[in-house]
Parts: sequence; C-alpha cells; structure tokens
Amino acid sequence: MTIESEGANPSRPTKIACNSIDVGLIVYNERAIIGSTLAALLAAGFDSFVVLDMQSTDGTVDYIRDILGDQAHIISFPRRSLIEYGYAHARNTCASFSTREWLLFVDADEVLISGVENGSVVIKTQGETAGIYSVTRNNLKHDPDNGPDGIGIYSVETHNRLYKPTFRMGYRGYIHEGIFLSGEPCYKTSGQAALVFDHYSQLKTLVDLEQKEGLYALMLLRAFNQPDVRVGTGAWWYKTYVPDRVAYTTALAKAFAQQQGFDPSFYGPMPQPNKAYKWLRGVTDALILQAEMFIQKIKQSISKS
Repeated sequence: MTIESEGANPSRPTKIACNSIDVGLIVYNERAIIGSTLAALLAAGFDSFVVLDMQSTDGTVDYIRDILGDQAHIISFPRRSLIEYGYAHARNTCASFSTREWLLFVDADEVLISGVENGSVVIKTQGETAGIYSVTRNNLKHDPDNGPDGIGIYSVETHNRLYKPTFRMGYRGYIHEGIFLSGEPCYKTSGQAALVFDHYSQLKTLVDLEQKEGLYALMLLRAFNQPDVRVGTGAWWYKTYVPDRVAYTTALAKAFAQQQGFDPSFYGPMPQPNKAYKWLRGVTDALILQAEMFIQKIKQSISKS
C-alpha cells in the first residue's frame, strides 16, 4: 500500500510504505558483507526481497535464505550474462520478478542508515517524472585521521533506485546504468527520497577489489572498442580513462577474461593513445612534477626558518 498525504496527488506520495516495496538485490559472493545490509533493511521494515544471484560460490545464497526465509525470492543468473549484456540487463531481469507496486534496488555492500519513519520511506522532494526517486549514497574509505581502524566519507552520490517498474520505465546502460522512461533518462527529472546508505565497496577484501577491477577493466575495454555498448557510460571513461591507462586496463582485462573464459575478440584490440593526447599528457605531467618540486622547496625553506 502506498501512503499518500491528505489531498495529495496520488502519483506524488509523501511517504511510501515499506510493505509496498520489493527490495532488489544483485549478489555475487557477498557472504562477508550482506549480513549488515539485510539487518538494516529488516530493521527498517522491508519484508520482501528479490535476489538475483550470479552463481555465488561462497555460501551467499544459503546465508540469505537463513536470514530471510520465505521473504526472499532468489533467482539464479549467469555471471557471464552480466559481462555480456551489462548491469542494466541484470537489474531489469531482477525487476521482472518483482510483484509489488514499488521496487528499491540496494547493492549488497550498501547499508541503510536513515530515511525510513514508522515503516515508511520518507519522500523529500518531487520531480518532474512521477514514480521514480533517487537515494543518497555515502562512499566510504579507510581514513587514518579517524584512527588506525578509522573510516571516512570520500564522496557522496545520488542514484535513481526507488521506482515503479513498468513496461515504459526500466534501466539502460552497460557499465553505468540508469533508469529511463520511454527512452529518456530520468536522472534529472526524478524526485528525492530521504533514504541514505553507507557504501562499503572500498572496504572489501583485496581479492574482492581485484575481481571488481578486472570486471570493470574488461567492460571498459569493450565499451572503448564497441560503441554500441556505451549507452549509460560517460564519454570520459572511453575517451580519457582507458587511453590514459592503456597498459594497466588491458592487463587487468586480459587476466580477468582468461579467468572467466572470454576470448580476446570479446573486448577487442588494445587501444592506442592519440599522439596529440600523448604529447599533451606528457607536458601536463612535466608541469605537475615541476610544481610539486617547487612546493617542496618552499616547504623545506619554511621548515628551516
């Protein structure tokens, strides 16, 4: 049931009851982190979960079943399909199993910290497009200023995650996916829910981070070589990021492709940086180095005085 304010437009709720929302989760070997994610969602009042599992091998599925029981609908999804068709395809597949009016996507390494009151999600602002809201995400990292085990926020983002899944509204994008309505992106026209999550991606184990880097390198290299899969991915990634990190990206992509059984033709040839770009980059690096040396000399002279 969707809760409306008295006299409000029925398509513009001020609160949305948690029991009218399915929580969508896409998981792969999340056993170490997902307990905190699920505990926070259950405590807030969410009681229905659609879990898309990409063939986890660490007991993630059994662990989720132990915690959620019949509150979880678990679907098996080949990880190869994620790599071939992208994140939007995975989210839309998960959404196709949702049966409630609203769907909230939560990453397995995100922990809800606020935004729910008395069993309902609070809506902060309305957008031009009805039936879709963004949430806030605090990206966390290790912060030595907060002690040896300290954690701090290094960036804050908003993502469209709470929406009414319909035939006209769904995700598009290969690497960086977003919600579209009839082919038009909704990131500028959505409302804002009060939901805030802490994102623990950078605090995962080294093995998990290496896996993620390899996956992204493979997908970025494919987007660089195959323009038809670039939908939803900012031009900076394939125009600057990949050319600027050719050897590094290619090495990661090759290693991950071999591990996953992908032929090199999947991600295409190694990109070659533009000569003008390479020259400009060299000049920029030289100027930065000179500036750093100059600043260092000033610091040394100040310390001596």
